[in-house]
Amino acid sequence: MVEPTSPSAKRSRVAEDADSNVAVYTGEEGSLAHIAATQFFKSFPLTKLKGVHSFDCAFRDVASGKALYGIVPIENSASGTLHSTYDLLVEHDVVIGGE
Repeated sequence: MVEPTSPSAKRSRVAEDADSNVAVYTGEEGSLAHIAATQFFKSFPLTKLKGVHSFDCAFRDVASGKALYGIVPIENSASGTLHSTYDLLVEHDVVIGGE
């Protein structure tokens, strides 16, 4: 899960954005990312889960404040480490907030 870089950035985004309880995941409902998001946020029923088309979209939505969290994989069993995710971490003003 990625989130804004600092608590103050997170608070300012929450204050500015009425739809601040959004967590984006890559893919459609039923995808592995959706399942992970559902599990991660099961104790937070007010969090709205929204699917996006790509890893880049997830990072952009979090960095811009459209979403407070983004659920993206950093590795998988088929190809190992997903270097594109690490590249996006460097490109955007976000941090890993959970796993």
